[in-house]
Amino acid sequence: MVTALVVMIVASAVLAALDASSRASGRTKARSIAMTLAQSDQERLRAMPITELANVRASDANPTPVCDAGGANCVTYTVTSQADWVSDSNGIESCTTPNAGFDYLKITSTVIWPNMASGKPVTTRSMVTPVMGAVNGAVGNLAVKVVRADGVTGVPGVHVDLTGPSTQSDVTNSQGCVVWGALPAGNGYTVAVDEPGFVNVQGVQAHSRPAGVVQDSLSTTTLLYDGKASADVSFYSVIGAVEWPGQKVDQVTLAQSQMQPVTREFGTALAYQGSVTLDSLFPFANGSPGGPYRIYAGGCAGADPTQQTPPDPDLRSLPGLSPGSALAGGYRLQIPAFDFKVAVNGTPSPTAKTKIVATTPGCDNPTPASVSPAGVVATGADTGRPAAPGFPYGTYDVCAEADVAGVKRHQTVVAAVLKALPSAQLTAGSGAAAGTINVTASSPSGGC
Repeated sequence: MVTALVVMIVASAVLAALDASSRASGRTKARSIAMTLAQSDQERLRAMPITELANVRASDANPTPVCDAGGANCVTYTVTSQADWVSDSNGIESCTTPNAGFDYLKITSTVIWPNMASGKPVTTRSMVTPVMGAVNGAVGNLAVKVVRADGVTGVPGVHVDLTGPSTQSDVTNSQGCVVWGALPAGNGYTVAVDEPGFVNVQGVQAHSRPAGVVQDSLSTTTLLYDGKASADVSFYSVIGAVEWPGQKVDQVTLAQSQMQPVTREFGTALAYQGSVTLDSLFPFANGSPGGPYRIYAGGCAGADPTQQTPPDPDLRSLPGLSPGSALAGGYRLQIPAFDFKVAVNGTPSPTAKTKIVATTPGCDNPTPASVSPAGVVATGADTGRPAAPGFPYGTYDVCAEADVAGVKRHQTVVAAVLKALPSAQLTAGSGAAAGTINVTASSPSGGC
């Protein structure tokens, strides 16, 4: 029995060794076939006319079955080919060097096959130098560079499509660059990208722009395209030394000079809420062309702090946006506050109500923005203030109503201006001293 056990152990070891040897032999054979196919593809590419070779791309994969004698035990090898215009100055595709596309072509053949395991694909490269006159006629090169929000850093791995007089497709290299050569010169081209998780400056995933090709030159088109970001924005106001959290607005506007139009609005008009989500944001930040987003409450041009008279110098910026991430902790946006109280016969009233209607020029459909009891805020000294004093920049009609000796009466201040942080006192006017609306027995009867 011991002898039999020893024989079994020795036999198992021998079989394992034979199996390992067979696998190694199979890998060597497969790799040898792959090298032959790569060399054959190199010869095929070299035989192509330069005008055809110029835009061979790796997306053109070529499945090639290889069988044993008799047609059995077939293995499908996949051969991909790539031709890249490169320059003598840096040896890689260039999106910025003038006429960089006319030096030579780097051709690459890559072969993969099933059951490679951890083995590497077989890759063969060589150079093709166009002979004099090989590229002639009204043709030129087109470079497309896809860059991040900083306007400089290239984005690799982005699919770029070209349509027009010539139709092409490629993926950006390590520089965020694609170069197509020997294209018919002229206009009418469109370059387009549509990469999941990425957006253009307007927050749109599918992005395209027109392009042209200049004869005997390298024309360059740059696309700002980066991982989309997001942020949740909440609102607060300040009156004196007291912070008023939980303010509500219907819309938020972002402004940035690289956008066309230069503003984007978020939220729903007249749907007042304590938080607005800003999604699909191009991640403009410090260092980006035009800098970070300016942010302000309101969804119309009249609410822009820069449009006030005089312009408000205390502008807010949305900080810390990173490609592909949400703004940590959200963002708390301070909005201007009306600093006034409602009084009845000169005494602050905690039961009065206020109605504030936007009349800002350039803002459509002015609608009551607030109808609320005045309430008590922080201390007894604050009785008579409206419960929600925070509003976007602009002009408003402010009405206060209260019971005076059992009769409901109201007092209105027309075109009150809200234009400064941290707060703006109510402009003195009919029935209003600075910071106070006084409802008296002589005020008009009825509510606001």
